[in-house]
Amino acid sequence: MSRKLPTVDDGAPAMPQRGPYIVQVEAGKTYRWCSCGLSLNQPWCDDSHAGTGFEPIEFEAPISGEFHMCGCKQSDNKPYCFGTCRGHVPGDPKWDLF
Repeated sequence: MSRKLPTVDDGAPAMPQRGPYIVQVEAGKTYRWCSCGLSLNQPWCDDSHAGTGFEPIEFEAPISGEFHMCGCKQSDNKPYCFGTCRGHVPGDPKWDLF
């Protein structure tokens, strides 16, 4: 069975998943988060963005552990999940946890 690829429409990234990808990262290691939503290796970039105008977000993990990486590509805190696709609104007290 082949997987149907998401598409990039109207300059917006594809949304491969609502909610985060929960991944293990290693401190000091560099990662490339997919910003276009087209990678088959979500949440990591596999260079499927070629020709789309999107570029991966490269970052070095500050600590080893479990990270929640944005799956909807709409986070206000890219590359990390910020709950945007689930209705998080910055400044809304019902979402403030701290």
